[in-house]
Amino acid sequence: MSSDTVEDFLSKEILIQGNIVTYRSLSRQRSIHVNAAKNALASFYAQTRQDNQSKLAATYLVSGEIEPETKQPDRMDIDEENAEDKDAEYEDDGDEQVETTEVVLVGEQDLERVCKIQISKIFAIHIYSLSPAPIRDMGLICGPTEIVREIDNKKGSEMAVTIGKIVGGDVKVRF
Repeated sequence: MSSDTVEDFLSKEILIQGNIVTYRSLSRQRSIHVNAAKNALASFYAQTRQDNQSKLAATYLVSGEIEPETKQPDRMDIDEENAEDKDAEYEDDGDEQVETTEVVLVGEQDLERVCKIQISKIFAIHIYSLSPAPIRDMGLICGPTEIVREIDNKKGSEMAVTIGKIVGGDVKVRF
C-alpha cells in the first residue's frame, strides 16, 4: 500500500466519518506492519497539525518503570509453642523494593504530566490512536479492537507475518 492510500484512509476514517483509528486497526485494515502503522499515524498527525486542518487528538501508549514501592514482607500468625525457634531459621530481610513496569494509554493533554510524575524510567512512547476529538471515555478504544478481531478471524494466520505477529512452530494462534 502506498502512503497516499493510507493518508486518504486516515482522512476518511478520522476527519470525515469521525472514527477512532488505532495503530492495530490501521495495520489490519490496510495490511501493513504494526510499526508502519505507528509511523503512518505519527506522520498523519504531524502533517495535520502543521496544516492546521482540524483539531485531531492523539492518544499515546507509554510504557516504563514507575517509582519502586516498598513491599512489606508477608506475615503469618502461627499457633505453635516453638514458633519463635522456626522463625529464627529464616532471616528477615525487611522491606523489599519492588520494581514495577506499567503500560498506560494517555491523552496528549496529560502526556507530559504522566511522563514526569508517574513514570521514572520511560521505555517507549508512541501514538496509540488518533481521533477527531480528545477521548474522554477510554471504553471507546474498544471499538477498533473489535475490528482487529474480526479481520484476524477472517484472514487467519496468512496475514500474521505481514502485520508483525510473532509466528513459529511453537506459537499457537487462537482466534
